[in-house]
Amino acid sequence: MSFLFRALLFFSLFFLTYASAEEEWTIKKLDNLVFANVSGEITHGDKLGFFIRPESNCEKVWNIFTVYTYEKPKDINDLKLKDLPIKINGKELTASVQNISPFLMGYRFIFSLGKFDIDDYVKFLNEFYKEFNKFEIEIIDGDGFKAAKYFDIKHNHWKLDQLDASINKATALCKELL
Repeated sequence: MSFLFRALLFFSLFFLTYASAEEEWTIKKLDNLVFANVSGEITHGDKLGFFIRPESNCEKVWNIFTVYTYEKPKDINDLKLKDLPIKINGKELTASVQNISPFLMGYRFIFSLGKFDIDDYVKFLNEFYKEFNKFEIEIIDGDGFKAAKYFDIKHNHWKLDQLDASINKATALCKELL
């Protein structure tokens, strides 16, 4: 079973963890990976997640986010492994659809923002978050793609005030796996 599939499966199992309306991070150690995630403020079930693996000597982080949608177009599964246009705090980027699965009355998408050096990325995210005082992701239209066809709520934002402490805890748990 590939790392990506296992990570997505484990993340899906744990991402229903209850959290209050305040910024609350879930940090879990599994067989060969550690993750930290925080709930969205618009759609609480949408998570911003960070995976850390001992195979990278706990020095790399894979950043993902999830989106729940009630929309059910027949071609929804055609988006799997596609790069979709997004904005993070107004800056245009793309995110790769890693998985789409039926969930409740709709679908859950798992997007990847990429894999990064953990120290550099956390520093970047902290500076980015402080500059805008938010971390907001919006799925936008682009190049023949109409976001409203697939997503009834196209944006969410997360609090990252506890990012350092959460990633440090997750990194320490990862190092226990070395």
